Amino acid sequence: MDANSQALINVLDLDLGTESAFGTFSATLTAANAGTAWVIRSRDSIDIHRARLGLSGGVDTAVWGWVNSTHTGIVLSGALDAAGQFVKWTSSLDSSPVANEVSISGYDIDATHRVLAISSEETVATESLTADRTLRVRINGATYKMQLVAV
Repeated sequence: MDANSQALINVLDLDLGTESAFGTFSATLTAANAGTAWVIRSRDSIDIHRARLGLSGGVDTAVWGWVNSTHTGIVLSGALDAAGQFVKWTSSLDSSPVANEVSISGYDIDATHRVLAISSEETVATESLTADRTLRVRINGATYKMQLVAV
């Protein structure tokens, strides 16, 4: 089918068949027209089409942009590279030990302070140190002051 650069409207299902679909979708933005090449939209709760996912084109490294979307159940097959960006915890989540897992989050220790929360199978060890600084953290559901010694 040749749509002659026209939009396909009211397509409910797009069946690519049983053959290889390699190269089926392409956007031909050039460097001179770099920008968003693909946008996936869906209706929201009041039936307005909202952008959910976009892919840039006309650049060497394309960027996927998620908007109006929440991710669940992400499983990575490689290292997570935050490219020099911060990872932020915007809500308080307490820590508790879970077998075969290690996690970090933020926990509201009081109304004005959020601390690092660490969850690990490993229990906290008792040990004598001489330290000149401390840091409050949440480990497996309990608050500790970690003694810090510059090494």
